[in-house]
Amino acid sequence: MEGAKEEKARSPPWTTSSTVDDVLLHELKDKRRIHLYHFPLDYGWDSPPSVGLEVTLGAFLRDPQDTVVEEPVRQQILQHMPGMLSRLYGDLGLDLRNLLARGIRTLEDWAHHGWYMVDLSALSEVILEQAFLEALGQPERMLLEEEGRDRSP
Repeated sequence: MEGAKEEKARSPPWTTSSTVDDVLLHELKDKRRIHLYHFPLDYGWDSPPSVGLEVTLGAFLRDPQDTVVEEPVRQQILQHMPGMLSRLYGDLGLDLRNLLARGIRTLEDWAHHGWYMVDLSALSEVILEQAFLEALGQPERMLLEEEGRDRSP
């Protein structure tokens, strides 16, 4: 029963009429959706760490030593985590404001014209794209992928 609750919380029944603010706010609460590479790397690191950025925020918070083995990098991430989270949520606020200012209210609006009309953070783009694809049935998703392959720039 516990697994069913977790699965339901992880995979909400998004539809194409789901609002972009509901999608983004819900998905950003899930620490399994946020990876360390979604955070900006402008906190004084001399070079990007060789390992660790592909881990989720949830995994890192549960066991920092096991997920990021480079001690200096791990310490920098821990030291700057409050500022990084603040910036991430600040970016979310800007993304929501930009979407709503352009009249993009639903996943369908975003799919039709929002993806090229609004400059969003990478994380917001990924979340909206995944939610839209989840809202589509399997046949529609396959058709969308086929159309994407046919459209060569």
